[in-house]
Amino acid sequence: MGSNNQDFQPTRSEPHSEPRSVSASAQENEQQGGQESYMEPSYREHVSRPLGNARLKEHQRPQPPAAPVPEAPPARPATPSAKQVPGAKQQPAGQPQQPARTNQPGWVYPSNQPNQYYPNGYNHQYYNQPYAGQPWSNPNHNGYYPGYPNGTYPYPYNNQNGYYSAYGQPYAQPYGQPYQQYGQSYGQPYGQPYNYYGYYQHYYGQQKPKGSTYQLVIAIIALIFSFLAILMGFLCLIGLVLTLFGMSSAGLSSAQIGSAFSGVTLLTALTLSGIGGGGFGLWHSIRALTRSTSIEFKLPSIRLAFPVAPELRERWKSEGAARWQQAMISGNKLLIKIPWFVVFLLLYIGMIAIGLDVRGNNAIAANTWLTVLLIGLSGMLPALAVLTFGAWRVHNPRDEHWPTTWRRLAMALISGATSAILFAMILEFVLEIVVTLGFGHINAFQLSDPNAPLPKDIHAILYMIILLSVIAPFVEEGVKPLAVITMIGRINSAAEAFTMGMACGIGFDLIETSSYIGMGYSNWVDVAIERSSAGLLHSFGAGMTALGWYFITHRKALPKNRVLIAFGCFLYAVLQHATWNASFLFGYLPAPVGNYIQNGVIMIGSYPLPAQMIIYSIETVLMLIFLWFVTGKVRRLSSTTNTNNPEEESKQIPVPNGQRADSREPYPQPVR
Repeated sequence: MGSNNQDFQPTRSEPHSEPRSVSASAQENEQQGGQESYMEPSYREHVSRPLGNARLKEHQRPQPPAAPVPEAPPARPATPSAKQVPGAKQQPAGQPQQPARTNQPGWVYPSNQPNQYYPNGYNHQYYNQPYAGQPWSNPNHNGYYPGYPNGTYPYPYNNQNGYYSAYGQPYAQPYGQPYQQYGQSYGQPYGQPYNYYGYYQHYYGQQKPKGSTYQLVIAIIALIFSFLAILMGFLCLIGLVLTLFGMSSAGLSSAQIGSAFSGVTLLTALTLSGIGGGGFGLWHSIRALTRSTSIEFKLPSIRLAFPVAPELRERWKSEGAARWQQAMISGNKLLIKIPWFVVFLLLYIGMIAIGLDVRGNNAIAANTWLTVLLIGLSGMLPALAVLTFGAWRVHNPRDEHWPTTWRRLAMALISGATSAILFAMILEFVLEIVVTLGFGHINAFQLSDPNAPLPKDIHAILYMIILLSVIAPFVEEGVKPLAVITMIGRINSAAEAFTMGMACGIGFDLIETSSYIGMGYSNWVDVAIERSSAGLLHSFGAGMTALGWYFITHRKALPKNRVLIAFGCFLYAVLQHATWNASFLFGYLPAPVGNYIQNGVIMIGSYPLPAQMIIYSIETVLMLIFLWFVTGKVRRLSSTTNTNNPEEESKQIPVPNGQRADSREPYPQPVR
């Protein structure tokens, strides 16, 4: 009854022969002595033309097995009970228990496969495992498939809807005994149980760039304040029209006309800052919401070329002229670079010359719009000279990038001319009322007149000191750099913080100085000269405050003493403003110094200047010296920071599709 194991090795047909049916194989075995052998059907893959069975209908073609036969353990002699009679009629396979249909998409039920035979000699545990459509014959499993309770079918993988999985992931398990996974699922550790099926990792969408929510909030705030600025501009325009209509009526004295003209100047400045500045702010806010990038704020020097004689050029080279002289020569031309602050300074000097020429001419002053234009230029040109000087100083000439962008600079300038003015007026008005009520009988309106004489009462002097040297410096220096404070987390360098702070101070100065100059009426040039350094005062103070905020909020800004230096910046801004406003105290010095400063006159040609200009000139020179020192430190600090962190400069920043990456902005950098 026993037989050699070699008799039961399956024989294979020739590669190109047609597969034989199972019944034909059984008959052939009977003719060969009753020995049973197994012949596995041969299938080949054909890619050039249909297979030989292509002419058959679908249900007549031989069907391949649902899954490859798992590798069996080494064969051993079969037991008598495992003997099968060749050609005997096989018991029809029972139908497997089908689970209830599910609503999951892609749920496919495979068709039943024909019965397959295994040779004797194999362990019943291995060779008698069913194909699809056959029940599980192991009694320990109660007719169900192993690994799936209640006879259910394998579940498709997540996010696959019953189809093939992604590259590197195992296919859905076949019916019957599942074979080993082809590849370890991504992110799953090795050494999992045999029937363990991993899941796809959770899909993480494109991460939102760092600070994008912050930028969105800032853009919305800027949009709201731009609408408010435009509304304020239209209200000031209505007030301007009413004031002009009142000035056109007869019967006004010269003092009343001068007061009305001062109101016209102030309302004109507020109208332009509200409508014009608010319009620019609205445009920049919308561009920020759409994540459009802004161009850099660049002020390259103006280059002028002049022909130079060849003998002069050769003489400079032979005599070993200074390096700057040799660098200015290109070929036969002399190149001269003129910074923009020099241009604005020259224009301001020309404007002062025009003002001195028309000084005291009431006929020209009666032309309201011409006088307002001259006053506006006399206040704007020195302010622009200071701003461009500060930006030129903090810029590293070896760096092609400038500290900030036009959008940020414009928003800082508009903020200083609108919201900072509004908040300062409200806070100073409230605090002035509190101080006035505390002092009792004080004529605040008389003391606020710049043309009024100095008070002699000690209470009035103390009142002016508190009002001018305590309340005004703390309030104004605190509210001027509001635009920088709101976006301090997006500031890239100390140079950018200082430049934007100066822009806030310039916007504040344009409104305040215009209102002061307008008080002079026909002698507006006198006030313009006295207020020449006001732009330096406000811009430098706001720049120092913004620099202090930058040092506090950026831990890597300074290697040590960061907080101490930041409070030093705050303290300097307040003390500078307080000292400037307290210059009137020099008039109380003992005679003859006090009397000369209070009532003396300095003659420049035929034009008299008040002696108090000496005090303002000394303070201006000191501020310029310290400004030169601070801007040099800021420039070196920014250069050192960029040099010590080259990996941060080369860091790739994710940018959404359709957006242009900017080399200086974190996304699309702060969209800035």
